[in-house]
Amino acid sequence: MKGEMNDIVNVCNEVCQLGILIDHDVFYLAKVDSEQPINLVSTVGSKLPAYATALGKALLSGHTNEEIKNYYKNKLKPITSHTITNLDKLLDQIEKIRSEEIAYEWEEVNKDTGCLATPLRKKGRVIAAISVSFPLYRISEEKLDLIRKVLQEKRIVMEQLISQLDLEF
Repeated sequence: MKGEMNDIVNVCNEVCQLGILIDHDVFYLAKVDSEQPINLVSTVGSKLPAYATALGKALLSGHTNEEIKNYYKNKLKPITSHTITNLDKLLDQIEKIRSEEIAYEWEEVNKDTGCLATPLRKKGRVIAAISVSFPLYRISEEKLDLIRKVLQEKRIVMEQLISQLDLEF
């Protein structure tokens, strides 16, 4: 997995992270920094609310709307002024993730940052997610397209690797 994450960083020149869902929070399992002079600060082993991160939304896409509604009823608290706190809006985003395989987040956790992520499945079940995070000043439509493309390509490769492992999260 680390090799695939390194490939993503080499192509995008931005931070790549791998996470799983624990108690409706994203738990960060791995991170590869870019060589950019300014990088996003995140820590392997830390947790963030899933509803406010691209990784988390990608992970939540593996749950039913009912499961999400039951858990998040009155629990969507703002972290920044951009954090989604409306359950219907969150479910709309998750529905789009289910069809497009790409999750996104713009300044929902940290000001001036964004992130794209994709779910990783084993036997059809979302078990992890991979993301690319970036400061917004470095992003363009062309770079977003590149990030989407590399995440989708690496999702396929990483799911093949996961299918060969005896892993359960």
